[in-house]
Amino acid sequence: MDTTVSSKYQVVIPKAVRKQLGIRPGQKLQVRAGKNGQVIITKPTLTTMQEYTDQYAGSLKTAGTAWGKAGMDATDWLRQQRDKDR
Repeated sequence: MDTTVSSKYQVVIPKAVRKQLGIRPGQKLQVRAGKNGQVIITKPTLTTMQEYTDQYAGSLKTAGTAWGKAGMDATDWLRQQRDKDR
């Protein structure tokens, strides 16, 4: 696939590639020069707990969950469920 460098040196990653790699707005990518004029863009692996948290934070919505329906925090709801089993 071809893409164009803008006057501000910005490059659009084609939608098919973004979808295949799961690239989202604001995500960090690594860019380096390769052999024979290649530009290599890679999606870094998650190496720290903070990076993992940043990527998945907010992925569990509260509204349809048992704790959301009970109007509780997930931790409090889980404690309550565990206490019922004792």
